[in-house]
Amino acid sequence: ASSYISVDNIMVGLRTQLMGRALLTISINIAVKVSAAPCWTRNIHASAAPLAMGWPSNYCRRRNILMAGQTSILAEQLSTSMIDESFNSRSKAISFYPGCKDNELQTIKTRSQAPLAVLVSWLNAKEKYVLKYAELYHNLGIDTLVVCTRLPHVLSRSATTELTQALMDTLYDPAFKDRDIIFQGCSAGAYIYAQLLLQFEQGRHTDVQNRLKGQIFDSPVDTDGIPLGLATAISDKPAVQRIAEKVARAIYTRLPAYPLYRETSRVFYQNPVGCPSLWIYSEDDPVSNVQDLKRCIKMWGKSHIPVKEIVFDKSKHAEHLRFHPEQYTEGLNMFVQDIL
Repeated sequence: ASSYISVDNIMVGLRTQLMGRALLTISINIAVKVSAAPCWTRNIHASAAPLAMGWPSNYCRRRNILMAGQTSILAEQLSTSMIDESFNSRSKAISFYPGCKDNELQTIKTRSQAPLAVLVSWLNAKEKYVLKYAELYHNLGIDTLVVCTRLPHVLSRSATTELTQALMDTLYDPAFKDRDIIFQGCSAGAYIYAQLLLQFEQGRHTDVQNRLKGQIFDSPVDTDGIPLGLATAISDKPAVQRIAEKVARAIYTRLPAYPLYRETSRVFYQNPVGCPSLWIYSEDDPVSNVQDLKRCIKMWGKSHIPVKEIVFDKSKHAEHLRFHPEQYTEGLNMFVQDIL
């Protein structure tokens, strides 16, 4: 006898609608059939075979039902996080935090020449955690623009375009137009940065390009890592992540933004911006492909882009500040002080 979850079908429907501002509608339906049997089974078998996976021996009927529930939760999370999301990126995704404790408007007026850090988060990051990174810059007297990325910013080309345009508009705002810029992208934040690189490559926004003094990447993910990145953004439970990654990989090449992913990867490796860079990553990161990172670093070095690295043997994806606060802070501070 065996106990198994039979995933009879996965129906993924994607449609992008334009209603005034860009709206992304993604509907995902996962039909799960659970068949129970004795708890001494060692594996869960997918009879339809698309999602076969190993399972510990102590899983039985109760846990199979739990797994089905988790799969339903996954479908709900994917749907609720991506359906009918409208974007007013400047007000919702981009926030300004002054490095001083003065009144914000007063700070902008008195610090119009001060450096500005643009901090782009990992997917679905809670702002309170992103602000821990902003605090590193505030301790150096540097103001921050915090950009919180959401799933549609990666999955929808129109949402990506709107976010990057809102960021550019903000950088041209009178409060920021004369400031030197340090860019830091965490995980999927590197993807957003690559959208800027595409515009620089086309000869657009040269003023912003010339103001860039440093580019920092914490656990950057190439576009091939997007499915796994989506899975980790949806849940911290390994079982749910495995299913989410398989679903994401099934729809990855069918996404409207897929052609943009290819261009994004190319321009990131060829980087038209020559300012110094800092790479922060760990050798055991399951989301960031370390070999790809090292290959990109080598290419940048050959293009005479100054490169520094902070490398951890063991850490967690986009959580290096949490697990290695002293080394992270010291390395970031030294880099920032060197480039300003």
